[in-house]
Amino acid sequence: MITNKMLKSPSLARQLLLLLLLCFSVFSFAQHNQQTIKGVITLSRSSDELAGTSVNVKGKLTATVTNSEGAFTLPADLPVTLVISRVGYGTLEVRVTNTEPVKALLTEGNNNMNEVVVVSYGTRLAKDITSAVSTFNASQAKEIPAAEFGQKLQGRVAGVQINNSGKPGEAPQIRIRGVGTAYGSANPLYVVDGVWFDDISFLNSGDIESMNILKDASSQSIYGVRAANGVVLITTKKGKSGAPIIDYNGFVGYQKVTNQIKMANANEYATMINELSRINGKSDVLDPAQFGEGTDWYHQILRNAFVTNHQLSISGGGEKSTYNFSLGYLDQDGIVEKNNFKRYTARLQNDFQVL
Repeated sequence: MITNKMLKSPSLARQLLLLLLLCFSVFSFAQHNQQTIKGVITLSRSSDELAGTSVNVKGKLTATVTNSEGAFTLPADLPVTLVISRVGYGTLEVRVTNTEPVKALLTEGNNNMNEVVVVSYGTRLAKDITSAVSTFNASQAKEIPAAEFGQKLQGRVAGVQINNSGKPGEAPQIRIRGVGTAYGSANPLYVVDGVWFDDISFLNSGDIESMNILKDASSQSIYGVRAANGVVLITTKKGKSGAPIIDYNGFVGYQKVTNQIKMANANEYATMINELSRINGKSDVLDPAQFGEGTDWYHQILRNAFVTNHQLSISGGGEKSTYNFSLGYLDQDGIVEKNNFKRYTARLQNDFQVL
């Protein structure tokens, strides 16, 4: 407490004035040291910008998130340590001592229990989900050459039975909840970007970004009786802000029958008929020599089937809109002669931000 008597003392007054000037200098220095930190967060594996990444000052409440281009702006007192984190990725600490743009690379982490999983009624942390939900990303299937996306799921999703008939152009048979039927069919309900379908054979597998399979009643609740056979949620690829990106994906190969049953030729068949006749106490009924090798019906009907699939897409956009345009071509021969399937696809997706 400062009294009138203290103010009348010249030496004490000078000391108080010096103290006030010192406090003002410290305050001014602190204000001058606060700078604006800018930077970009990208994925180390592919250099893709990571939107929605959390950036906060270590030990303080100051924080922000990156925009659609992976960029951020954050006011802070230098020097400072930034803690950068994102769901499904590792945590990175960056020491910043000047105002030069920060360029940070995040790597994918293995903490799957903290990942966000899409379910029919929103998003949940994987560790909080008690219902049966399986997630399959397009990146997992990119190296698997298959004409249909369902074929890439075979043997890779627990609790889901997938059978492929081999018929060209026919989608695999997916059974999620056994063989029970609704509406006379055991097929699941397909929801592609929010639109319901009974079949997705029209969809180019190269346009699929991710697939979530809902297996039990709790995860399928909002779809009612249509979800009796399970639900497959499909999210298609969308454009990202930035320069146009051209992507090509394709393969060429052939299909053939494996594990064929070894069949007897005409001579061998006639011999077995004679042996059966002898067992029954009768004489030979056929002359095997007159039949020769006969006709190999496997060779006449089956073939090594040629298959080719090509998909070309271009995507990009600005701050207010993004686009993704793709063209696809599939030519698949069946393993049975005279059996063929061709499919041409074109897809254009635009997202606009009105406000």
